[in-house]
Amino acid sequence: MDIKYDEETGLTTAIMIQDTSGAVPCHMLHKHIPDDNDHDDEDRNNEE
Repeated sequence: MDIKYDEETGLTTAIMIQDTSGAVPCHMLHKHIPDDNDHDDEDRNNEE
């Protein structure tokens, strides 16, 4: 992990060097949860 310091905002940002190391981005995680719920609802409807 690399720490980047932004002089303009004064914030330090942790940057993942190996983004493919199994870490899931937050936007992917939030997008994946509703998809699972939709599939579960379809499965229940099909079983009935």
